[in-house]
Amino acid sequence: MLRDPVSILRVWEGGMSSHGGIIGVVVFTLIYSRRHKLPWTNPGDNLCVVAPIGLFLGRCANFINGELYGRVTTVRWRLQFPKELLDPANSQQAGNALATFSISIPP
Repeated sequence: MLRDPVSILRVWEGGMSSHGGIIGVVVFTLIYSRRHKLPWTNPGDNLCVVAPIGLFLGRCANFINGELYGRVTTVRWRLQFPKELLDPANSQQAGNALATFSISIPP
């Protein structure tokens, strides 16, 4: 990245989609609040309520795609990803999805 900092903008080469999504939501929130003459915190507060659902669905997509697998482990809930891993791995994205989903459930 230090040699070619413009590579960050090449989204068609993949990587950091969640960061782009967050930037898009912030830009949308600012445009929406200006257009409707609202303080930007009003739609921002509403987005914070539903953001964990989006994060949960993103982790589920990571799991389905076999991305972001964790370290090799011996715990009982480990998963074996076909072809990508030869050793059982801790399913980090499944744990993150469950943790994120549990945050979004009201007490």
